[in-house]
Amino acid sequence: MGRLTAEHVTSSHRDLDRVRALYLSAFPREERAPFRLLLMRSRAEYIDFFAFYDSGRFCGIAYLISGERTSALMYLAVEQSARSQGYGAEMLAWIRAYCGARTVALDIEQVIPTADNYEQRKRRRDFYLRNGFRASGCGHTLRNVRYEILASSVDFSPEEYARLMRRFSCGMVRMDIHRYDHSVPPVCTGDQIHTIREARDGDLDALLHLYLHLHEKTFPDQSDTLARTWDSILTALGYHIIVAELEGKIVSSCTCIIIPNLTHGLRPYALIENVVTDEAYRGRGLASACIDYALSVARRAGCYKAMLLTGAKDKKTLNFYRRAGFNSRDKTAFIQWL
Repeated sequence: MGRLTAEHVTSSHRDLDRVRALYLSAFPREERAPFRLLLMRSRAEYIDFFAFYDSGRFCGIAYLISGERTSALMYLAVEQSARSQGYGAEMLAWIRAYCGARTVALDIEQVIPTADNYEQRKRRRDFYLRNGFRASGCGHTLRNVRYEILASSVDFSPEEYARLMRRFSCGMVRMDIHRYDHSVPPVCTGDQIHTIREARDGDLDALLHLYLHLHEKTFPDQSDTLARTWDSILTALGYHIIVAELEGKIVSSCTCIIIPNLTHGLRPYALIENVVTDEAYRGRGLASACIDYALSVARRAGCYKAMLLTGAKDKKTLNFYRRAGFNSRDKTAFIQWL
């Protein structure tokens, strides 16, 4: 496990004062549980409170709650004098090795461009992505703070993660985990306002009507198959339907599917499909905004590439995709219709 060793923190730990000081300085008040509570709860068999050392030098702390398949990393902090020396990455590697087959998951503040600490949030997220974590596609809100959940594997269980937090808090925290929404703030287009967001449960009818502007010829009948398909799309963590909503009406959309992968350093890739805009609303940059959103989803998931196929032959459409950053030189597409 590298150069680090770990000790369990107890009320009689030799560096308890340093552990407490680091905890209080590293995390804002609204994110901290009472330190006494952390110590008391760490007596439980399923909770680990670690202090990390390098040849006797105090380096940092971690607080871990473990279930059958998931370990929740509640807190991770590096001592001020030990920062920028690789200890954070080594602590994460140590924790992942300690957890074995369990998926390690953690919360980070949602990276919101308008947040006062935007750069700090972005650096924190980038740090975890560089060290083997990926976007789980899930998030939650606690004490009015919006969080994204990152996980060390695709086998993330939102249900077990929520149970761990509820168990730790003795039922006081009931985490409502939802699909993480990267919605772009409303933008003024001419004299109208549009919003780019992910599709929600009530959007099915509007989407099906929009697809009549793609290649669909008829509106599908309401059926159990349609309901099951829509539910599976909404609950699939790697399946994102992005929509542009103009004055409350869905007028453009695309789909972004994140596909797990065993090559390219285990980085996933993205497939962008079903790019469509209502004929009455074309030429306003709405499809471009949807694709930009899809690419941001792919980047957040750590994808190494995004692919897009089109059956269009006209130069206008092909040039549109080229302007969006895609090229038709690097790969050759083969299709077999089934």
